[in-house]
Amino acid sequence: MRFINLIVVHCSATRCDRCYTEHDLTTDHLRRGFSGAGYHFYIRKNGDIKSLRPLSLPGAHVRGWIFH
Repeated sequence: MRFINLIVVHCSATRCDRCYTEHDLTTDHLRRGFSGAGYHFYIRKNGDIKSLRPLSLPGAHVRGWIFH
């Protein structure tokens, strides 16, 4: 595994009464031109952690910090 020295946490900015799944996130990212989900993990409201992107690939979510 590659060395990881930075963790970036994002908020989906989704209304708390709306169900927003990891599938919804991936679909939104595909619509924005990403090749898939830009985030490595997705934490659901109930605390479940879903893996979306291999750790071997850099995240596609923070311009200027893609090398992490």
